[in-house]
Amino acid sequence: MFSSCIVVYTRQVIDETLRASALAPWGARVYEYDLQVGEFVIPKETPILLPFGVVLQEQNLWPEPKRFDPDRFSPENIKQLPSLAYQPFGFAGKRKCPGWRFSIAEGLVFLSVLIRRFKFHLVEGQEVKPVYRLVTSPAEEVWVTVTER
Repeated sequence: MFSSCIVVYTRQVIDETLRASALAPWGARVYEYDLQVGEFVIPKETPILLPFGVVLQEQNLWPEPKRFDPDRFSPENIKQLPSLAYQPFGFAGKRKCPGWRFSIAEGLVFLSVLIRRFKFHLVEGQEVKPVYRLVTSPAEEVWVTVTER
């Protein structure tokens, strides 16, 4: 079986990938009650857009937000983050994506099996540009080369 440090680091890579990619850049919510935000009151049934992508790229929370750094999610560093700093599956508490645990488990298995057997390299000369919609995707196809380890 996989060692626990491999699982922990792979989870850090998944978390940093979700943070850096802003996979779901925004979400929408309608509250059934008036909502107090600072000094403002948002009346009930007002549609609210939640800027997940903005929070996940906030420089005060994530120094050098464009740099990919899985160590941001080390057990020591994750304890230092405010509770809502990293919510890639939504800010809705119990109402966040119901499949989030399964997707993390699936990603851990998928990545750990592939990375142990293969090396992946972006084809030279490509520039990956994100397009932010309901789900972020690349503007053009992304090509990689795969070699056995």
